[in-house]
Amino acid sequence: MTDLAEEEAWARDCLREALPGCAVDQHDDNSQASMYDLAITYPGGAIGAVEVTAAADRQQLELWKLVGGQGKRWIEPGLAGGWIVRILPSMRAKNLLRQLPDLLRSLERAGLHDVRGNKASTDQSSAIAGRLSIVQASQVTTDYPGSIYVMPPERLSQMGGYSPITGDPLAQWLSEWMPDPSRADNLRKLARSGVPEHHLFVLVPGFNLAPFAVNDLLIAPGAPLPTMPPALPAEITHVWTMSTWSSGDGFRWSPEAGWARFTKIAPE
Repeated sequence: MTDLAEEEAWARDCLREALPGCAVDQHDDNSQASMYDLAITYPGGAIGAVEVTAAADRQQLELWKLVGGQGKRWIEPGLAGGWIVRILPSMRAKNLLRQLPDLLRSLERAGLHDVRGNKASTDQSSAIAGRLSIVQASQVTTDYPGSIYVMPPERLSQMGGYSPITGDPLAQWLSEWMPDPSRADNLRKLARSGVPEHHLFVLVPGFNLAPFAVNDLLIAPGAPLPTMPPALPAEITHVWTMSTWSSGDGFRWSPEAGWARFTKIAPE
């Protein structure tokens, strides 16, 4: 049996905490094609199929995992730190890990606290930053020496906004996001599961295309629940979603109980 992917193991642990008395185990062991990720076994023997997915493309998800996902910090020895680094989606995660620390150390040695990426620049630091798909790197005060915070470039819809008074923006966004053709494989596996319950577990990394209101709901402690059900594709009966940041709650919807919160278990 192959090991669970990191995000699938995290979802499994959260499901186990949220569903006491149920067994939640790996189902997809690569022994057959189109197997769903996890299986929920209820005390009476009924089965629920679970597919785990992320609201980000694969490169964004890999970048999140490599540079401090799940609430961890990227700390580099020999760096004063407090660097906020905004990157383009074209960034290659492994290139960033290999080259960014040396670039930031050179800036600190030169007493520079800000650089903007420009591949055509005659300034060496700016040119290197440009080749790494860095929009801007800025140093700020920090309580964590050596810290680096990598973020996507701010889009107008994510730069700010009013905190929603209900969780309805989350329900609306999920209703639009779940049926997208890029989720077709998840929906197909659930439809072919042959079990009565089909659960989609949606992780929302820091690198995502969700609107500000959705991110705010997922990272704010005690954020309000939606007042409306999500519009689920026919292949899905239950939906779970949470941010990969350490703050905030998970949100779940079921046809029996409607919306509820669940606890995000710290990943191992």
